[in-house]
Amino acid sequence: MYEYKFVKIEFTRISSKPKVNYQDVIEEHAREGWRFVQLLAPGMAINGVGSYYDLIFERPKKNDVCGFSGVAPRKIDKPIYNV
Repeated sequence: MYEYKFVKIEFTRISSKPKVNYQDVIEEHAREGWRFVQLLAPGMAINGVGSYYDLIFERPKKNDVCGFSGVAPRKIDKPIYNV
């Protein structure tokens, strides 16, 4: 069983660029045991440019009812995400 976390990264209004570096967010969550699953850009502003990203992370639940929490998170020395 897995737990999921969704992180919203909004864009600036003037430049339509992310307010924070999404790669840094992914690396930070990886250090905390989260695995990056997907980046979604569902929101569109009036000008047709995205207004935010949703980063989706997963990790095995610590206290699974069956006593098995799935595959343990592995240590990542280098970022393996090519987004």
